[in-house]
Amino acid sequence: MGIAAVLVVFLHILFSIFVLLTPGKHNAKSLGKLYNQLVLLGPFFTESRIKTSPHLYISFKVKDTWSPFVDHGLANFKSYCEHPWRYGKLHYGDFERYISLQIGEQIRHKEFKGMGSSRAFRELNQFIVQEVISRQVDSVSLVYGLNVYLPETKTVRFDTVFKYTYNPSVIAPSKKL
Repeated sequence: MGIAAVLVVFLHILFSIFVLLTPGKHNAKSLGKLYNQLVLLGPFFTESRIKTSPHLYISFKVKDTWSPFVDHGLANFKSYCEHPWRYGKLHYGDFERYISLQIGEQIRHKEFKGMGSSRAFRELNQFIVQEVISRQVDSVSLVYGLNVYLPETKTVRFDTVFKYTYNPSVIAPSKKL
């Protein structure tokens, strides 16, 4: 049994090296292409492989003054990159992306004016007011969209999914606290 396991690992390493050294030389139905997509690890985070990245920009108004738009998920990720042992706030960005994606999907089927009563929007509002801003504000402005990578020009284009400005105090809480 041990010899069989060593043989499988050895064949995996040999085939991985072969696939890595011959990138793009596999046709759509080849075993090498399938192996490269499903089994071979890395490099996943190259620009050409990342097609879209979601972003939620948040601004708020206090006493007639708007704050600049900030992507808190990206800010938390940059903080994590500088201090990898502080990973707790990475989950904030995950939640923002998850709930914003849900709202974006709902908007395709409804008009945005009715979104203030949806559970997903109420959860996002409660999260923003309590965890992100954590102070009394007059208004909140949200811009959610996708950075879309265009490989032919090697550029990134921002595609807005929704933009909404509202008074957070008129949105019902998502949960009873």
